[in-house]
Amino acid sequence: ASPCPPPPLRRQPQPDMSKPDTPKPDMPKPDVNYISRLRSVQGLERGSDKNLQQTELQEVAPKKSIKDFQCHILIFVLAVACLIFVIHIVLQQPAMSPLNSWLFESPSSEKCADGLFIPGPQKTGLNLIVFLLMLLWSFLGVAIAADVFMMGIEIITSQEKMKIVEVEGEHKKFNVLIWNPTVANLTLMALGSSAPEILLSVIEIASGSFYSGELGPSTIVGSAAFNLFVISAVCVAAVPAGTGKLIKDQSVFCITGIFSVFAYVWLVLILAVTTPNIVTVFEGVTTLVFFPALVAMAYAADVGLFKALFNLNVTKKRDKVVGIDRLGKPVTSEELSLFVNDFLPPPGKESVQTSYNSRLPSAKDMAGNVLKSKEPLASRAQYRVSAVRSGTGGKIPPIPSMLTQPLKPVVEFSFNALSVTCPRTQAYVLLTVEKSAAMDANPVSVEQWSGSVSYCTRSGTAREGEDFIKTCGTLKFSGDVLSSTIRVPLIDDQSDDGTEVFTLCLQDQTQGAILGKHPVCQIHLQDVISPGVLSFVSSEIMCKESVGKLVVQVSRSHGSSGEVSCVYHTKDGSALAGHDYIDVTGSLVFKSGETRAAIEITILDKGAVELNESFQLVLDEPTGGAKFDEEANGGADRQICNITIQDDDQRNSFVDDMTLFLHLNIDSIAFANDSWADQMRDAISFDGSSCVELLFFLFSLPWKVVFALVPPPMLCGGYLCFLVALVMIGLLTALIGDLASSMGCCMGIEDSITAITFVALGTSLPDTFASKSAAINERYADSSLGNITGSNSVNVFLGLGLPWAMAALYWKFAGAANEDAWRTRYSGESWYSAEMPVGFVVASGDLGFSVGVFTVLATACLLMLIGRRYLFQYELGGNVPAKWTTSVLFVLFWLVYVALSIIKTNGYI
Repeated sequence: ASPCPPPPLRRQPQPDMSKPDTPKPDMPKPDVNYISRLRSVQGLERGSDKNLQQTELQEVAPKKSIKDFQCHILIFVLAVACLIFVIHIVLQQPAMSPLNSWLFESPSSEKCADGLFIPGPQKTGLNLIVFLLMLLWSFLGVAIAADVFMMGIEIITSQEKMKIVEVEGEHKKFNVLIWNPTVANLTLMALGSSAPEILLSVIEIASGSFYSGELGPSTIVGSAAFNLFVISAVCVAAVPAGTGKLIKDQSVFCITGIFSVFAYVWLVLILAVTTPNIVTVFEGVTTLVFFPALVAMAYAADVGLFKALFNLNVTKKRDKVVGIDRLGKPVTSEELSLFVNDFLPPPGKESVQTSYNSRLPSAKDMAGNVLKSKEPLASRAQYRVSAVRSGTGGKIPPIPSMLTQPLKPVVEFSFNALSVTCPRTQAYVLLTVEKSAAMDANPVSVEQWSGSVSYCTRSGTAREGEDFIKTCGTLKFSGDVLSSTIRVPLIDDQSDDGTEVFTLCLQDQTQGAILGKHPVCQIHLQDVISPGVLSFVSSEIMCKESVGKLVVQVSRSHGSSGEVSCVYHTKDGSALAGHDYIDVTGSLVFKSGETRAAIEITILDKGAVELNESFQLVLDEPTGGAKFDEEANGGADRQICNITIQDDDQRNSFVDDMTLFLHLNIDSIAFANDSWADQMRDAISFDGSSCVELLFFLFSLPWKVVFALVPPPMLCGGYLCFLVALVMIGLLTALIGDLASSMGCCMGIEDSITAITFVALGTSLPDTFASKSAAINERYADSSLGNITGSNSVNVFLGLGLPWAMAALYWKFAGAANEDAWRTRYSGESWYSAEMPVGFVVASGDLGFSVGVFTVLATACLLMLIGRRYLFQYELGGNVPAKWTTSVLFVLFWLVYVALSIIKTNGYI
């Protein structure tokens, strides 16, 4: 349908333009790309957040099975066999004797120490290669084991209970999670993601007669360094340039951030200050007790206890609670109202008075999506599982979807003027159509977009065939064309008819384009030549608070000769600038022949229910011979337009409808199997599409088959899967400890160096990919950054507190029976003295130095993240220089930590 009105009868008054179609506002949105990304069912590691709109229009490539790769598998096997044969032949050559010696001969008869499962190997190059490859393969196995473990945790933490809440006098039933998400993240989820590091520390002490080792503690500190520096760098850089994501729940992040630094300050105190080199029972138990203290304080912050204590939860008087979400937190009317605004589609041809019900999904669907929006798009377990499966050719679990905004248009077409005036004796009139970026569109995309828009004249008081020649056609815009001209021939009927008007309308634009704020241009044919009279088209305007951008039109009548102008400014009434609208001032210029101009005012929508408020828009100081309409509001000296901002009744009514459905249950995603048959079927099924994915799938297949024997997560509420998987991860972690020690021994490096490099890197890579996916897909940064600080705190309090408390208690009560062996073991240490009592020893030398360096760099890293919040209003993303500078600095922090730790271990410091 054309935006033009039907033609009036000849000589009737001009069409009423006092209520023009006002374009839909450019309403602020916290993250424009977020809701669009929710369409992507597999929008994790395998997906990409770039060119989402184009991706949605493309067909998804069909998945390939192993049968499609039979030829590739055969070629790979033959290539490996040929490579082994070639290596064997080469090694037989005399020139290769040095390499033979390195591979097969040990420089000394001393063997590496025996491990828990693996006997100590000879220090040969071949053993180094074998143990390195086995260690890397075991990292793949522990990642798959954690995949199974996290599925059990997901089932446990997603269990719900029914809660009855009184809302406005009515009792409603809500399904809420039994586990508080913050508590779940700091307990079961943290244990799931950090199980290898924590169990390695426990097993090392338990299997070493309760003597401390270097591998466990150094792995925990090394993993913390990698998590905080490298994963944070990846998350900052992963967010698309020009956009940013902030931490929503700053109170919880502050608690975990402070504890993550305090944990390592505490280690320095007990290892180097209070009781150097000895961990007492009090210190070990206190370290462990800090874990429940962290959980309790984080929970208190999550439920708003600190805000209540400091009276920080002040809400607006008319902001009422209308329900609770799945996390057990209140849902307010303001949240519903703002959520409705986020789902309003782009304007097109409709006005702000268009019914909400015709532009939005149903109230029932919207209510469900409000509840979904208040929790992360996917849980920590789902991101971790998806990261592992995407790299091993497994079946990626789907991510919950939400209702999405319509696809954003790329360009908009508009006349460069609302109206023009010309003498009726003129042969033709030229009108310019401009192509510009639509709301939220990338300007680069505009220059690459090609399409067309049609146009046609419509009679008004000026009639087709008598005053002008009907002109219709199509304008084609190639990529670099930003404007085009339409020529409309005029007819001089030699009569004195006064001013007559007809219109030229844009219509039928191609897909990806919309009509802009001037889709119709009025052409005024005049007999009289004068500068004209300026006035508002309407001196009284009513608008909804949700209008976004209000367009106020100014007309120029009784002549349009020459260029004229006037100044304009807003004036507060009950509506205040900066609170209810954005103050505007400027100069309004009418070129010769132009008879309409517009002033845009941004109306601020706070989402709350408010009374009607008003302000004024004033015109002053006409130039170029123009005058103001003496009969209009303000008289000859100025022109005044009274603007009233109304509460959005339609939106409030829609919000009320949504509250009726807030009690509905939001089904969680079930990505866990409920039978061994399904697990085994998934384990041996290849869901990738490339040779690289197939290669990783084949390498991981033995581990997948082994861990498919774990009880399905759906049995016994996930607890059976949790316990069995934990035991299997413990066994695999013990194997990793043996492999890491043997590899380090063959390489000639200390266990502490092996721990902070190979082991820390291998156990943290799945978390890296999971955090990157959360940074890209989630609306806020809590799921990516918040998990880092929480896990680092838990690693110390649980991963070191538990084994150190056990060992300290052991030496407290069994030290006398083992005193001779204890003194023999430590008598050669520089800190040992014959008078010191028997206790649990943790040498503060290399570990204390490593912890101290990490503490300093960690403090600097967290301060930089806080600084980004104040400088850029978000922690992740930003412009290209800002985000890459931050990421590079974080990686340099990690490299400095590793380098200084290695230098200290080798005795150069």
